[in-house]
Amino acid sequence: MTDLSDLFPQSFRDDFADRNIQVGSVIRVFVKDTTPPKIKYFIVIGFSEHKVLLGTVFINSSINQNIFHNEYLKGLNVPLDSQMYDFIDHNSFVDCSDIRERSVVEIKNLLSNDPECSKGVVSEETMKTISTTLASATTISLNKKRKFGIL
Repeated sequence: MTDLSDLFPQSFRDDFADRNIQVGSVIRVFVKDTTPPKIKYFIVIGFSEHKVLLGTVFINSSINQNIFHNEYLKGLNVPLDSQMYDFIDHNSFVDCSDIRERSVVEIKNLLSNDPECSKGVVSEETMKTISTTLASATTISLNKKRKFGIL
């Protein structure tokens, strides 16, 4: 079966991908850097120099008590209200304990081939809260924070 996106020229699909990779973009794709690998939502929080890599943070449906076992770590999870964001079915949390690196080319290819991976954009207010939480996180190196413009 042909997807609607297949009917558009590659240049249109590439333009769509470029427009939908920005700070605050929410993308849903299969990722291998979870245990087990699975489909996850993530938010783009910044770009490396020369825009080769994206810095991303995961959206989780709940706070995993085994990973976030103390109040400090629990505090690194920013709540997302499902009434504010139609891409989530229930209140969720942005994990600001780590920044995951992704290839810009890989994500652009995914969006170009499957535009439905793009789920929307979080508000400026939410991005400010995420950025502040990331900047204060002692679980993330200063180099990684600088790499993606968090400091």
